Amino acid sequence: MIVWLKVTAVTATPSIVLTIEGQNPVDGTWVTFYTFNAVTAISHNVFSVAPGITVSAGVSFSGVMPAIYRFVVTHADADSITYSLGHEIVV
Repeated sequence: MIVWLKVTAVTATPSIVLTIEGQNPVDGTWVTFYTFNAVTAISHNVFSVAPGITVSAGVSFSGVMPAIYRFVVTHADADSITYSLGHEIVV
């Protein structure tokens, strides 16, 4: 999987953190699979998730994805940040 997080505008000193969560099929709870590095500036960020890839702390994760997953973007403060998030499953 490739995940793109593109930041196009910032005001002051914002910070966002992207997390991937998987849903437990037994009870429906959400479990954090991986938390990527904080993004604080206008940038085009590419994150990778796949079994057997080279791990780079905060940028890539070596593992498989659960059947049901979601992305959570957490804002660290009230400063404005404009971003878009997309992903693609690569086989």
